[in-house]
Amino acid sequence: MTDILPATIASVTRAKAPGSVFIVLRGNLDEHLAARLHKVCADLMPKGLRWAYLDLDSVPFVSAAGINHLTEIANALKEKQGGVVIVRPRIKVRVTFDMLTLDGWFHLVEKIEEAEEWASRTAPPPSRPKRHTVKLQKPAAQRSVVAENTSINREAVPLPKFRTRPKTGEAQVP
Repeated sequence: MTDILPATIASVTRAKAPGSVFIVLRGNLDEHLAARLHKVCADLMPKGLRWAYLDLDSVPFVSAAGINHLTEIANALKEKQGGVVIVRPRIKVRVTFDMLTLDGWFHLVEKIEEAEEWASRTAPPPSRPKRHTVKLQKPAAQRSVVAENTSINREAVPLPKFRTRPKTGEAQVP
């Protein structure tokens, strides 16, 4: 017998990584719970939210509307160089994610430590990259003879040798 839990957001706590929160969900992830989750994440995004770790250990079922809200949240967080990490999904929920091929939208892990490690590995580069000045210069073999030396010795420049065609005897330019 499956125990039916009221759909609720049990807790929202800060995670170790900057800009990340750990959200524990309980009950079926349907339209109502997903809409509340979407509102919580939308309220946290202006405050710097980049990563949402969703603990789905107490979520027995995810509806199509729930998946839709999760993908919208993930898409908004991807624009901020972050994303959604699903932590401890039940087998039925994992099968749903696998059947819908949602690997590109979410990363599924079994422990919160794995979620933290995932977020730190996929962190964006620093916001202010170092500036480098590069001076482009042609290699010595490609530099123009005229540019380096203004006085040219015409006798030192070799002329192409003309060959004759074997049968006709006409001059042939190589």
